[in-house]
Amino acid sequence: MVRVQGEIKCIPTNTEKYMSFSLGNLRFIDSMNFMQSSLDKLVKGSEEFQIMEKMLTEEKKRQLLLKKGIYPYEHMDSFERFDETQLPEKEKFYSSPSG
Repeated sequence: MVRVQGEIKCIPTNTEKYMSFSLGNLRFIDSMNFMQSSLDKLVKGSEEFQIMEKMLTEEKKRQLLLKKGIYPYEHMDSFERFDETQLPEKEKFYSSPSG
């Protein structure tokens, strides 16, 4: 188990929701509080990725980078999971809150 030490700081919206909180040098930000729309909506339809176009010329691969990805949030239940060298089985990508 990894322990992070440091002062806890937060910017609350109310008693249950926070715009930002930090623990030591780790900072967690709710991006929806700072943007006009979700990241997914901001990226869709945008043609403003000129540097990406120069670096990655294959349109198919570029579109993959601009898509919202999936992440096995519930599978990632410990820091040791980050040491795994292959993807977990498909069932681990199921999220009970979102179904």
